[in-house]
Amino acid sequence: MSTQNTHSPRKRDLLRKFNKLATRIERRLRSAPSTKYSTRVRARLQRYVTALERMGTNVRAVGGSAAFILTLLAANPVQAQQVPTFIEVPNDVGYYSSPAYVDIDGDGDQDLVAGNFDGNFILFTNDGSGNFIEANDNPFGGFDVGNYANPSFADIDGDGDEDLISGASSGEVIVFSNDGNGAFSAGSPLPGVSVNNRSAPSFVDIDDDGDEDLVVGEGNGNFSLFIKDGTGTFITAPTNPFSSFDVGSLAHPTFFDIDGDEHEDLISGNLNGEFLVFLNDGNNIFSEASLNPLDGFNTDGYATPTFADIDGDGDQDLVSGNYAGIFLVFSNDGSNNFTEVIDDPLADLFAQSNSSPTFFDLDGDGDEDLVSGNEYGELIVFSQDASGAFNGPNLYLLGGLRTDLYTTPTFVDIDGDMDQDLVSGGYDGRFDVFLNDGSNTFVKADPNPLDGLRGGENSAPAFVDVDGDGDLDLVSGNAYGTFVVFTNGGTNGFSAAVSNPFDSFDVGNRSKPTFVDIDGDGDQDLVSGARDGSFKIFYNDGMNVFTEANPNPLDGFDVGSNSTPTFVDIDGDGDQDLVSGNSRGFFRLFKNITGVASLISTNEATAGTDFGSSIFQNEENGATITYTVTNDGGDPITNLTVVADNDDFTVSNLSATTLAGGESATFDVQFTPGSAGIKSAGISVTTDEGAMAAFDVTGEAVTGTVYLEETDLYYEGITPAIQASTQPGTIFLEARQFNEVADFSGTQLTIRIGLPE
Repeated sequence: MSTQNTHSPRKRDLLRKFNKLATRIERRLRSAPSTKYSTRVRARLQRYVTALERMGTNVRAVGGSAAFILTLLAANPVQAQQVPTFIEVPNDVGYYSSPAYVDIDGDGDQDLVAGNFDGNFILFTNDGSGNFIEANDNPFGGFDVGNYANPSFADIDGDGDEDLISGASSGEVIVFSNDGNGAFSAGSPLPGVSVNNRSAPSFVDIDDDGDEDLVVGEGNGNFSLFIKDGTGTFITAPTNPFSSFDVGSLAHPTFFDIDGDEHEDLISGNLNGEFLVFLNDGNNIFSEASLNPLDGFNTDGYATPTFADIDGDGDQDLVSGNYAGIFLVFSNDGSNNFTEVIDDPLADLFAQSNSSPTFFDLDGDGDEDLVSGNEYGELIVFSQDASGAFNGPNLYLLGGLRTDLYTTPTFVDIDGDMDQDLVSGGYDGRFDVFLNDGSNTFVKADPNPLDGLRGGENSAPAFVDVDGDGDLDLVSGNAYGTFVVFTNGGTNGFSAAVSNPFDSFDVGNRSKPTFVDIDGDGDQDLVSGARDGSFKIFYNDGMNVFTEANPNPLDGFDVGSNSTPTFVDIDGDGDQDLVSGNSRGFFRLFKNITGVASLISTNEATAGTDFGSSIFQNEENGATITYTVTNDGGDPITNLTVVADNDDFTVSNLSATTLAGGESATFDVQFTPGSAGIKSAGISVTTDEGAMAAFDVTGEAVTGTVYLEETDLYYEGITPAIQASTQPGTIFLEARQFNEVADFSGTQLTIRIGLPE
């Protein structure tokens, strides 16, 4: 009698991976029960279990360490997906934006209500950290004043809450009364108040009687004054201290004590985007400032100033809308000296039509430069400087040469020489490859390793490990809105995928894929642009099975048309922000304010890189990573020991076994495989004080080349026999990338493991 193995190849592979990881974890936990495993490791185990159960496998009956792992997962469940929150920077409300600030949700901070050319009002609530997020529930959502909505807030009916008062193209002043519960009545014109056109209301106590009077800017650049009498009625002022002032066109007044004399001064915007200042002498006699403290600031048309504490430092900052529909912030230093805040360093960049951005440190200065394709086949470079500003454009990437029309660049190490090469799609569907010579000079590949592949008209390449074999496959978007996959066969090159996990997806037209861990679960999710300017997300379940996100954290964002997403940490806060091009050739920024989304680097190792895909070195015979261990505490570390649990890996050259506070030692981990294939080892760093740092390394031996990479990180905390007198010590593991050419290259990866008190 014979038996037949009915497991599919995929199921066998999953069982092998699950058993290997489960056995290693059980062995370590039984010998060191207090070991803590990262969420990423537990998430990987959970994904294996989920996938096997979907295939009909009773995981508990598998044997080995399976039952132990299921108990572990039940006791320490993996947290649900953490979906990040993105905000558009700057907030865009359409043409002719006009801001007003009020606490609309009663949480103690100032929210933003913005008017626009269409006569509507858009609400952005303040999350308490100064991030303004467009509200789904907008109490002003159905209101329309015709055109040129200019909102302001005041208690106009004397019931103790803030009412919405807006100007309009008609010249009327429209009142929306607050019922005290956050609901506003339909608008009605304020009786007796009207100007020639394009009214812009502001409130100030001009006659010192304790109530707020109404100053209205006019389309002709003048100001009208309406005094509030004892009955709450507004009447035309018999004398108007602003009657002689003319700011040109579209006067937009607000009041603020800009000279610090405790009297409210008049600050007005105008059509030219300027801010004009009229100082109050204390007797409500106003004169234009001879030295304008806001001189030189310009909004590029249609200045609509107001004041609010945007940065939470206790003083009033200047905020203005403009013709383009965005908001500009000028920060107050506390002495009424204002500095423009560049919240979006990409706002003024232009790559002609159909911009398609990617980021790469082209000049080797340690920050990410912007490289964009465009409709004309150009690759335009905007270099980032140390201040975070982007300079350019420059056309030097390919010496000014053009590639295919509708260029969509990305960077990837296509030839395995540890530097980033340029791959670009375009109108005819092919993929152009330009090899990096190691100094970021690019030469067209001959032969082209992607020759003959077609992603469809307007091909848009991205690279990710689709089939789970450890190398990067090619995924291309196209004009049809679908995704084409070419798997990487190593020395056999790229070929059309037998199974395409994106085969059923269609974003309409002009798909443009990029991959990022959007939900923070340790795998690469698909984010795609589309012709309609939106962004689609497809979550990866960890086994490269993708499902469209519902809800979509990027839902509602719209760049106009032809969105081309990429992710980069634009503000230096450690998380990945979204940058997109559009058909007009500009770049739109959407900041990540919750710190969840993370890139899993397929490039060289950098701080914060996911260890699962950071290839540190490739050599012909063996590969070595050198680590530095630093005692960051005050007490000594004794009997430092480093051990590998696999004979294919050798730990050597430990430079010291006792470290005083602040001292360091180095050691090497060398991979010298006895046979071809993928090998793994756990590396343990222990001391007599009971601290253990542990990490995994994975080596791959293929024909002619050996790869070595880190795959997991976990730690054990045991109460030290010798307590640190001030703070617990910290072990730093610092990996440096080595190659055959120089002692080391690239950047440093630092792993910090704190010892318990």
